[in-house]
Amino acid sequence: MKMPYIKFYGRDWLSEQGLRLSSLSARGAWIDMLCWMATGDRHGYMERNGEPYTEDQIAMLIGTDKGTLKGLIEELKKNGVLSYDDRGCIYSRRLVNDMNKHDMAVESGKRGGSPVLNENSKTRTQNPEPTVSLRVPLKDTLKGDVSYSFDRCWKAYPDKSGSKHKALEAYKKANAKEADVMAGIDRYVKFVEFKRNNGFRELNYANGQTWFNQRRWETEYDCPAQVKKDRIGTVNGAVI
Repeated sequence: MKMPYIKFYGRDWLSEQGLRLSSLSARGAWIDMLCWMATGDRHGYMERNGEPYTEDQIAMLIGTDKGTLKGLIEELKKNGVLSYDDRGCIYSRRLVNDMNKHDMAVESGKRGGSPVLNENSKTRTQNPEPTVSLRVPLKDTLKGDVSYSFDRCWKAYPDKSGSKHKALEAYKKANAKEADVMAGIDRYVKFVEFKRNNGFRELNYANGQTWFNQRRWETEYDCPAQVKKDRIGTVNGAVI
């Protein structure tokens, strides 16, 4: 399901360091690209029909020439505003994360909403007879409805490159707790953002299939707490 809007917060836009270091022209190009990403086939990505837009196409969409566009993109890239996936497609980390959260909320709603509230309602019932509930509580382990559990983790992971089927097979084989996988994704995303803000601006997320095959949620990523607060927090809080 597509989101028909962008969660745009003026304070975040004005306070994000990478955007403030970018020129007015670069910021203007970026907000245009954000709009195209939000209305395209895949929310958060500069692509059409499954293929990344070329520089000529992007230049046409935002109303400039290719030479000027290259300079603007290089500026945004240098300041850590935009990102590239493994295919070389420009995407917004903020829009992708917003879409993942939106999808997870929709799926949770279809299955009865908050699992905590569902459990509380069960304890309050006075009917001793067993009942059949249409609500499916969120499982903490990978046992049971593994495919549904994997889908939530796959949506939470920022790079969907590679074979989703093979990633699912690796997920089943691992037989780990979903909570551990989700926590590993969160640590990894923060680690990549930390590295990008400390000299590795071109660092991309690992291919999704590779990440799950190598069980990287078990990795402890080195990301100093003070840097996460000062730098990564502002990145996650901005429309980037």
